[in-house]
Amino acid sequence: LELARELDDRFWIAMSARGIADIYHENHCVVEELEFVKMELDNFRATGKTTFINHAISDLARANHCNENYSESIRLSQALLDSAATSDDMVLKEKALSLLGLSYLAIDSTDKSFEYYSRLCSLPGATAVDSAYLSVLYLRRNSPADAYRIINNLAASPSLPKPVSHWLNYQYYRSLDSLRPALEMMSEISHDTDNSLKEARRQNLIGTL
Repeated sequence: LELARELDDRFWIAMSARGIADIYHENHCVVEELEFVKMELDNFRATGKTTFINHAISDLARANHCNENYSESIRLSQALLDSAATSDDMVLKEKALSLLGLSYLAIDSTDKSFEYYSRLCSLPGATAVDSAYLSVLYLRRNSPADAYRIINNLAASPSLPKPVSHWLNYQYYRSLDSLRPALEMMSEISHDTDNSLKEARRQNLIGTL
């Protein structure tokens, strides 16, 4: 980043800021992530490169979501859908739909979240995690048969991270009023959270060396 600044190369300043923001995102340092994403977007805008600008806006929407600025994440993601349609950018469209689904889910707007996850899961780039969220939304909409169909398909999926699997199973057992397995999944979720916090602390300590 410092070298790019010395050269006054706005494109490489933006690329460096993006890389730093991604590291902060992976380590759950969301305030710092937002700071560097803003730097990324400002510098990409100076280059006039539309594709990079659009994906920087996507990064900004993600950072706002992680900072619980859900209304701003939704506003940015809605605009990204229009940009994706104009540029025929399927990756950008999938990112926008995912963030819209997540942000509406975070504010308990089940129907809106369901709308965007349904659209996302009809696309080839949808992931196992996207399907997991859709299954939970089916449960919340009292459509258990559709939810269980997805859950059964995901049961053997190696691409579904364990924390998401534990959360999905908790939602599933809770919908069945199966107290014991639901409590077991809650214990696993607590363990997952502890591990994430330990890893974040470890990474932060490494960064100070």
